[in-house]
Amino acid sequence: MAQTGDSFLLRETEDKLVRSAQASNIAAFERLVSSFERQMLAVAAWFAHTPDDANDIYQDTVLAAYRALPNFKLESKFSTWLHKIIVNTALSNRRKLKRTWRH
Repeated sequence: MAQTGDSFLLRETEDKLVRSAQASNIAAFERLVSSFERQMLAVAAWFAHTPDDANDIYQDTVLAAYRALPNFKLESKFSTWLHKIIVNTALSNRRKLKRTWRH
């Protein structure tokens, strides 16, 4: 399926921001993350038991994404990559909580 003009421009802008963030431009990384903040918080809230837990998941995800950013390949969309990180982070946090409750 061919991209429309608008979606192509959005993807091109996203790719430029990713490259810039990978070159240690913090402002570019912040812009990328902030553009997906609402979606990320919604996913975090779905997995979390409390709003504080959702915020922890969100913050852990931002940190994990920043650390993994040099390994991100532009073969997929940044949003897809970020979604995978937040789901994995949420599941990891859930496993930690289960271990805590057992002890």
